[in-house]
Amino acid sequence: MKSLLYLSLFLVIIIRTSLVSQAETIAITGGKVYSMIDNDPLTNVTILIVDEKIKAIGPNIKIPRNAVLINAKNKIITPGFMSSATHLGLTEVLAVSETNDFSGSDKAAGSIFDVSYGFNPNSTVIPIVRMGGLTRSIIIPSANQSPIAGLGAIIHLGSEGRLITHKGNALFVEMGEHGAKLAGGTRGAAWGQLKLLLDRAKNYRNKKNKGLIPNDLTVFMDILSKEIPLVATVDRASDIQQVIELAEDYNIRAIIMGGAESWMVADQLAQANIPVILDPTLNFPDLFETINARHDTATLLHKAGVKMGFSMPRLAGLRTPAFTHNANKIRISAGIAVANGLPYLAALKALSIDAAHIWGIDKDYGTLQKGRDADIVIWSDDPLEIMTNAEIVIIKGHIMPKTNRQIMLRDRYFPAKLNDPIPPKYR
Repeated sequence: MKSLLYLSLFLVIIIRTSLVSQAETIAITGGKVYSMIDNDPLTNVTILIVDEKIKAIGPNIKIPRNAVLINAKNKIITPGFMSSATHLGLTEVLAVSETNDFSGSDKAAGSIFDVSYGFNPNSTVIPIVRMGGLTRSIIIPSANQSPIAGLGAIIHLGSEGRLITHKGNALFVEMGEHGAKLAGGTRGAAWGQLKLLLDRAKNYRNKKNKGLIPNDLTVFMDILSKEIPLVATVDRASDIQQVIELAEDYNIRAIIMGGAESWMVADQLAQANIPVILDPTLNFPDLFETINARHDTATLLHKAGVKMGFSMPRLAGLRTPAFTHNANKIRISAGIAVANGLPYLAALKALSIDAAHIWGIDKDYGTLQKGRDADIVIWSDDPLEIMTNAEIVIIKGHIMPKTNRQIMLRDRYFPAKLNDPIPPKYR
């Protein structure tokens, strides 16, 4: 009898597990669809999602009987948005050091520090920003004891499965004022440290040494072979010019993070095919190296042909600590760029397909087309307007729950519920 009972329980567990892991078949009808492929939005089309992917998109698509139907009439549909720099899953409370895992220490070389080891997929921040339409992000390290900050990662913000999709996607370095301070007080010292590591890796590769590669050189070997890019946090035009020259001298892929004065060298960036991860709200000097910041930097970069991704303000200078905890507000930053001359579609692309191109995930994410991951957001109105809500968020074919810790706390302590029984944990 017991064996029969155990067998029954085993079968129930197997069935439930298979049901949970099986993605829904979803059909979205109506709405104005920004596919990021067409210059104009699509109307009167159906988006069919099967097994986490977009199975079909277009008119007259046959909808399976088992499909979950979503009527998006009078709504706007876009790919899920992406922030090109956050500390999601790496921090809970900035003022509590025990909850922060985004920087290494003097006991670990920056080139071997990997943020993915500290990533918490159950962070309370992730569901909050996800409800704002954010579905992907680059999580980055911060330099602490050396200008070499460490390795970042790419994540999706779903509610199940492994959220890290690409470990060690790039090496991040800080070559501006902060990097100079960490290197001993000067930019020359910071650049010297970086070039020394690149030269050591280059010599090691040229000698074709069959011995073990030193740990601190492994990542630089990957950079020299163009397997991963070097991401340099720089704002001053002269620092950006140094990155351009470094990329040419060592024949490596480079990305600019920050770029307050990038408009001053926009043509050179375009010619070198170096993208910029920009905070479009940075329009006044908060540091000496951002003295030429201006409100239309994104517009000038776009006109020059520079590919862009967006991020929220970093915690530096006079900027607010909105970097991670308000990461979903990145769409508002994009709206500010549009208000200052950036074409509307270019802003949407910087939040999706252009960011995907920069980080090398455009074969899976960034457009609404057959075969791509089903990262889709249905908006109540224009997604770049502050009063617009993300009504439905779909990540990898799964409809995301409409709850987070903030909502749970609101509901628990709402005045009308103060006399309700307290949760069991508090009894």
